[in-house]
Amino acid sequence: MTSSRLVGFGVNTAVLAFRSTTGSPCECIPDTNADRAVDGNDLATVLGIWGPTAIGAVADFDGNRLIDGFDLAAIVCGWGLCY
Repeated sequence: MTSSRLVGFGVNTAVLAFRSTTGSPCECIPDTNADRAVDGNDLATVLGIWGPTAIGAVADFDGNRLIDGFDLAAIVCGWGLCY
């Protein structure tokens, strides 16, 4: 099992990249529905649950229990097919 983390800069700023902590190829973290693409469906998920959320929410990519601009930036930065 690989683990991943978001790599960014500062608080409430854009995500630079998604990197696997094991050195393996990047996982598709913002793919909320596991269809191997970050697209409008994933964007709709983020926007649909915008705001405070429970621990482990599918679109809370930074784990702060808040679906916010950081999570939206993760969708935008990860947009496209996952390889």
